[in-house]
Amino acid sequence: MKLKHSLLICISGGIAITSQTLNAQTFYQCIQCKSGTYATSTGCEPCPKGYYCTGGTNKTACPTGTYNNTTGATSASSCKTCSAGTYSSSTAQTSCTKCPSGYYCTGGKNKTACPAGTYNNATGATSASSCKTCSAGTYSSTGQKSCQSCGYGYYCSGGKRTGCPVNKTTTTTTASSSSACIDQYWGFRYKTSSGTSTLKYKIEQVGYCPIQSGCTFIDATGAIGGGAGGTYMGLCSTSGPCSHPTIIKYTPQ
Repeated sequence: MKLKHSLLICISGGIAITSQTLNAQTFYQCIQCKSGTYATSTGCEPCPKGYYCTGGTNKTACPTGTYNNTTGATSASSCKTCSAGTYSSSTAQTSCTKCPSGYYCTGGKNKTACPAGTYNNATGATSASSCKTCSAGTYSSTGQKSCQSCGYGYYCSGGKRTGCPVNKTTTTTTASSSSACIDQYWGFRYKTSSGTSTLKYKIEQVGYCPIQSGCTFIDATGAIGGGAGGTYMGLCSTSGPCSHPTIIKYTPQ
């Protein structure tokens, strides 16, 4: 059917396209797109990947968790569910994404982070059993591909990180129990620029001097970070009762 009218109305699913122009007048005709194609302003086009087309003007995106990697799909059954170890997080996908490390994917749109205290360093994991518990002295937040050292002032067991009580710290970054928390001690740095006066410094959580009579700091590397009031480095004295030449960072009090 051809009509000389720019407002030609086609039946449902049809589309009016230019048929011909004659003597400055445009003629239109209605066309009906078949399954596997859809109507555009210029005619019927093959249904693209990631979609299915039931005919006419219908072009429907494959839902989240599925994909379609062929053109000309005619029904929703062409949208395949992502297999275990992969996922898709949006509609109209032409392929699924491999599950990243730190997660496991059971198929479809499911991508689940490994819980805190666990890790997964491989891609394509398919179940929660792929999330391994962090070893003693380490911990993790959710969705991690590795665990990290507990740090000074903490102990880690079963992937959980717990802070030492107030005024206590640890001598290692991989403590695994509360018994590793010891008292945080005070040390002295001699202020040679003004005679024999001494200044008191509090040890931060990077080392310690043992509780032993006469154990004091000796100035080892001087000021770091700039001038008076800054942060200093020192050593526990190795003479007399002191036996731990641990480098320690301490700040003025």
